[in-house]
Amino acid sequence: MSNNADKEDFMNSQSYRRIDEKGQALVETAIAIFVILLLAFGITEFGRAMYTKNTLTNAARTGARQAVVTLELTNAPDPGEELDASCNYGANPSGNDLVYMAICNSLFAGIKKDDVFVTIAGASNPKAVTNDAISVTVTLSTFSSVVPKLFGSGGMVPFPNSLKGEATMRYE
Repeated sequence: MSNNADKEDFMNSQSYRRIDEKGQALVETAIAIFVILLLAFGITEFGRAMYTKNTLTNAARTGARQAVVTLELTNAPDPGEELDASCNYGANPSGNDLVYMAICNSLFAGIKKDDVFVTIAGASNPKAVTNDAISVTVTLSTFSSVVPKLFGSGGMVPFPNSLKGEATMRYE
């Protein structure tokens, strides 16, 4: 009879363990899903930031290429000239407007042109001359995260609020 009582105690202890382990599996799954989602969103945000930075660098390169062949090029102010969202710089743009138009036309969807600032530096006063190193900086002042509670200035993982692309070429 004591054998049956021992066997019954053993069976009851096994069933209690199974119930406890179900709760443990739920907690482990919740933690694992959180970590996997954090990694997935982190990779996505990093990819978006790199795409945007590459686009800004390409726009700066395009602007620098235009700047080195533009007559009457002058330095643009720092922190920069804001782009016209419509990319409309008149029927016959000249000087720095040619550079702004080239930059504006090379920015792609997803970048608000109102939030882009352009700085042109390196021109001899007041205008650029041959062999001046012309630097064009394109800055996006409002890069925002898709998940701001996780990434960004107020999130768990710090992320930059502004991104910039730079290019330097020799004036011809």
